[in-house]
Amino acid sequence: MNNKIHAPALRTPWFSIVVCALFIAALLSVVVIDANLFASGRAMMQAELQERLRDVAATAAIEFDGKDFLSVNDIKDPTSPVIVSASRKLEALRANIPNIRYAYIMRKTKDPNVFAFIADADMVAPFKELDRNQNGILDKDEQPPTPGELYDVSKSPGLRNEAFIHPAADGVTSDQWGAEISGYAPIRSSDTGKATAIVGVDMGVQDYSSLSDRVFSTSLFFLFLLGIGSAAVSVFLLFVERRMAMIRQLERERSGLLLLTSHQLGQPLTIFQTSIESLQDEADSPKLRDAVFEHIANSQAGIYRMRRILSLVKEAASVEDRTLPYRAEEANLDEVIREVLRECDVRLRERKMRVEFKTSGGMVFRFDRSLLKSALLNVVDNAILYSKEGGEILIRSVRDGNLVRVEVQDFGSGIPSFDHERIFQKFTRGSNANSFDPDGVGLGLFIARGIVKLAGGKIWLESQEGKGTTVTINLPT
Repeated sequence: MNNKIHAPALRTPWFSIVVCALFIAALLSVVVIDANLFASGRAMMQAELQERLRDVAATAAIEFDGKDFLSVNDIKDPTSPVIVSASRKLEALRANIPNIRYAYIMRKTKDPNVFAFIADADMVAPFKELDRNQNGILDKDEQPPTPGELYDVSKSPGLRNEAFIHPAADGVTSDQWGAEISGYAPIRSSDTGKATAIVGVDMGVQDYSSLSDRVFSTSLFFLFLLGIGSAAVSVFLLFVERRMAMIRQLERERSGLLLLTSHQLGQPLTIFQTSIESLQDEADSPKLRDAVFEHIANSQAGIYRMRRILSLVKEAASVEDRTLPYRAEEANLDEVIREVLRECDVRLRERKMRVEFKTSGGMVFRFDRSLLKSALLNVVDNAILYSKEGGEILIRSVRDGNLVRVEVQDFGSGIPSFDHERIFQKFTRGSNANSFDPDGVGLGLFIARGIVKLAGGKIWLESQEGKGTTVTINLPT
């Protein structure tokens, strides 16, 4: 028998090639996914930062009165009390808000591409603080701007085009002081409501990069070390957690700013009230009494306005921090609406306005009557404020299945279409609002939306400039 022993056949290499190809493809997919996550994460981080800088600038703008800067005849005088006072306020702002490198006030010139500095936090800063590299001299990038110094805004679109209308921000821009990310807000005159200057705050790009690196620097490393599948999910969760931690940090800083502002507004309120009580006690002469009580009435109106700002700022902070206590109970929505109208009765009569309230009845369900009353009061207050004298407001409440719908319609100024997308954001008003209310802070609709969301509902508006606005609230029953 001829038995032949055959050598074992060589296994085809195709299987190994396919496995290697799949592994490389999977690895490349992980790299692409991680790169996209990294890029989108940094973009989201910058957007959050710009929003934070807008908020800081908008809150800081409340501390200034634009008419003060109109009275500065010689803007180049660094010893002007108005300029020194404004610079000190800016220095205090920067000291209390982490990572803010520059804080300043500017106004327009005849050239739309050139603004002029009025005040800057560095104008009152000590030499040692300005000499950041400690070389004993102030280098070009360490020298503060001088009052009246001109600044080219052509490469800062947010500053040039929007900052005198509403809070705005720019991405990375560069000048002699370095590369920064900036936020701005208009400073309005208490007399006319017109923006006479802007307040700006900058964060250096290096500071921003440091913040971003703390959030994103380890993402790629972990994705490469861990496998495909569960590893990618784990790293993604880590990425989300880091980003949320940074957002919480930014929110804590924002809350600190609001508390600081509340303190600074609260202190003069006490002084005003004490002064008014003293004037009332000492006003014995009939002629003097008339003059005194006229000033008292003006002061009380100012106090009411400041208390209203304090209330709005604190309520907005509670909405943002989700610390509003929501206590649902059986209540009648129509009764709450009538309470709101009773509180608005004096203003309605002053403006000779009429309110028509239509309801289908049966509006008893569980909700927090105090919070919902606050939301409706903000909406109705806007309807009164932005309507013409002698105008009309329509309020309708109707049950629609498992929902209750409330509509507040006015026939006033309306809101320009380009403002609709952001009108519910904090410190945001319609670009035409100043002609009706120069002192508004842009928090009413933001607070109303926060309360309605807390109740599990939705709020939106339809508006046409010059024809009026309808705000609609849907609530679950």
